[in-house]
Amino acid sequence: MKRFFLILAVAVTAITACSKSELAPSAAKVDNQISFMPANYASTKVDGPTFPTDETFSTYAWTAGTAGTYFMDNVTIKYDASDDRWKPVTTYYWPGYNQGVDFFSYYPSGMSGLTVAANQISYTNINFATVQDDIMYADKAVAYTQNAHGEVGGRDGVPTFFRHAAAKVMFKAVLGTATKTETDGSVTRWEIKLKGVNLTGVYTKGDCTMPLASTPTTGQVQWTKPTDANGYNVWTKDTGATVNSDIDTKYNNSNHYDMVSGEAIDVIPAFYVLPQTLVADQQKVTIVFDVKTYRKLVGETAESLVLTQTDQVASADLLTTTIPAWEMSHFITYTITINPTGSFDPKPIYFDPAVDNWVADSATTAINLNL
Repeated sequence: MKRFFLILAVAVTAITACSKSELAPSAAKVDNQISFMPANYASTKVDGPTFPTDETFSTYAWTAGTAGTYFMDNVTIKYDASDDRWKPVTTYYWPGYNQGVDFFSYYPSGMSGLTVAANQISYTNINFATVQDDIMYADKAVAYTQNAHGEVGGRDGVPTFFRHAAAKVMFKAVLGTATKTETDGSVTRWEIKLKGVNLTGVYTKGDCTMPLASTPTTGQVQWTKPTDANGYNVWTKDTGATVNSDIDTKYNNSNHYDMVSGEAIDVIPAFYVLPQTLVADQQKVTIVFDVKTYRKLVGETAESLVLTQTDQVASADLLTTTIPAWEMSHFITYTITINPTGSFDPKPIYFDPAVDNWVADSATTAINLNL
């Protein structure tokens, strides 16, 4: 029986914020009304560094150096096109007497499971099987006394630089080989119909706690990502919540595709996933497909259907030497190559004929003839 091989190629984009996030307050322009200057150097829903103006985010603020008392308590921030600024839905003003304020912002607005403190933020029981948002957190803006004169679109406001808290994964499929000319000159051709792609063994729910890396006198400071024993930046996973074959449509695709050699198909579009360390023989991708094998012999003008196989199943391990984990801010693209011939030449079918020995039996009978 024909064997089928999956070649799993992986491309990963590490999406990180750039050094421009170090932006200190400027006395060049003073405005008593607090505004924000959001950016996302790890691009999310738009191309480029600018945060989408049709989205909102939320903000906490404290008087600089204090904890427990909010200056702004989970306030929604939205874009105001009238003066090209991002403002709280309720107007806030800078305190007087040069009093500094610390800010922390997050996206999407009002998300549940996020706990904010002056020197630590935590995500608890975030379930990526049901929540498919680009969860982001901003660097903490420390000890600002006025709106900074910004680099992002020329706006003024508290610098608000977002980073991705999740990983993002997508799957493509491509037919690697459709025909092969055999040594005798005959041609073998395969038709592949992809009928399903499923992910299994993927953790979906987890927690993440990030303390401050340091506390500067003023300016931007990053939160420290969690690190597991292997050194990967991953969340703490809930080991009781893993994907099975029917948990959610975003991890499975039962559409049918007629594969064309060399043409990649997005079989599972990009989705957000819990950052996690990959484990051998656990996180897997499985495909279901039909295959028809045709042969055209030397000297013949038409090919013949010689074999039909339905509901064939093949799996591949998602753990690779290049991708040992799905890390925060990483976008991983897996390309599944379906290769009917494998990495070696197909083996012709040979026959080894033999005839079993006759078993010698003896019998005596009488035949009476009427003469």
